[in-house]
Amino acid sequence: MTTGSFSSRFALVLYSPWLRSGSILLLEAFAALADSGFTPEHAIEFHWYAAEEDGSLGSLAVVKDYVARNVPVAAQIQFDENSFIKAGTTASLHLITTGTDLSLTNYTAKIAQAYIDEPAVFSKLLPGSWSDHTAWMRSGIPAAFVTEGDPMDGGFNPY
Repeated sequence: MTTGSFSSRFALVLYSPWLRSGSILLLEAFAALADSGFTPEHAIEFHWYAAEEDGSLGSLAVVKDYVARNVPVAAQIQFDENSFIKAGTTASLHLITTGTDLSLTNYTAKIAQAYIDEPAVFSKLLPGSWSDHTAWMRSGIPAAFVTEGDPMDGGFNPY
């Protein structure tokens, strides 16, 4: 996700909330990277935030700290609302286009299409909605947001 033009340490920030399987997704990604012997060219960080529903307080605090300390971050990708497929819908990976970086989102779609059988589709959040990726975007850091439920048809609600 970084290019050769970057000459210093950059972090790729992967995000997931505590709820649902987003946390498990991050742990599985970490395990897969570790088990494969993968050595990243740049730092990769895995973050879990608190208080998203109260205004993304956790991610805003982390971003504020990173910006204050001039921590270079190449990109952020958020995994939220995973492992729930609404009854009567087809399993698919939804790449959120609301408040995300289009180039990073398109790149994420290409990676997804290379590794998974389910279709990767582009979706929007409901009007007025946002999530932890927004804190990074507001600070000028490209962010993508990936989910398995379509937020426009209630795909985030497992109940």
